[in-house]
Amino acid sequence: MEIAPPESPSTNITFVPSTRPAAAAVAARLEREFGPDNLIYEPLNEPSMSGFSTVASWIPYQNRLVASVREAAPKLTLILNAGRWQNVED
Repeated sequence: MEIAPPESPSTNITFVPSTRPAAAAVAARLEREFGPDNLIYEPLNEPSMSGFSTVASWIPYQNRLVASVREAAPKLTLILNAGRWQNVED
């Protein structure tokens, strides 16, 4: 799944339209088929920070994604990250 980088991280925070529904659909299926106690889901693994000026500018994207996933699979454990391939500086 890819997200579209904002034109300006502080003013234009938008997802590619299919990102949130796709992540939510995967989460719902995983929760339904395996149960929330049997796996952990990471909606975006080490997202590229291309187009984001700081890790903080990534957080609004992640928050919207998590809200969609939580609506579809409220009991599923999620792994979230700070972006930029989890650099030690983050």
